Amino acid sequence: MVQVAATRAASGEMCFPGQLPGEKVENIDRNIGYLSPIGKITGRVILTRFRLRFEGSDEKCQFDVPLGCISKVEKVGHSTVSRGEHAYGILISCKDMRHLRFTCQPSTHSRRPLFDALLRYAFPVTNKEPLYAFLYAKAVRESSPPVTGSRSMIDGWTIYDAKVELNRLGVPNEQWIISQLNHNYDFADTYPRVLSIPAAVEAKGREFIERVGEHRSRQRIP
Repeated sequence: MVQVAATRAASGEMCFPGQLPGEKVENIDRNIGYLSPIGKITGRVILTRFRLRFEGSDEKCQFDVPLGCISKVEKVGHSTVSRGEHAYGILISCKDMRHLRFTCQPSTHSRRPLFDALLRYAFPVTNKEPLYAFLYAKAVRESSPPVTGSRSMIDGWTIYDAKVELNRLGVPNEQWIISQLNHNYDFADTYPRVLSIPAAVEAKGREFIERVGEHRSRQRIP
């Protein structure tokens, strides 16, 4: 039986310095090549919920690629077709215009688990996976008991209150009012629920505001 080089890491395993809370290692390929501008560099790839990390065997080449920076993952070559030493592997295209090429060993069948894991965690929304930010927040909260008044007890969704902030700015007043026009996001779905609009505009009624919205992209009134 052929032993697969790319293995699923044990839960909670710390594999490298700087690993973040909630950054679980999902896949490790310990025998992979990175085709750098100066040639092939052998080493290992570590894939977590947050990043792809390459560590060269010579310890001179090391880099991280946040998964959110990846725009496309492609297979290169086929295990049963020999077209050269570097013809079988994975090509990663990034949003910052980088193109990273990795070569795998056809005999170990290590490409499939790495490729599948990359697709799954680099595009979490498509694959119905939680975003890493939520995993990080959960891990931080669970790492230490909460202290009353500490940042770990603050619910980020309730930190900002639009009405409180508008009141701080002196709204409502004679010139500006707080409108419920977009309370259910049915007027402009890209605008917040709480809007402050001129009192003179409010006095002209919703029909007037909707006519103005017709001349704006997605009804984003000024």
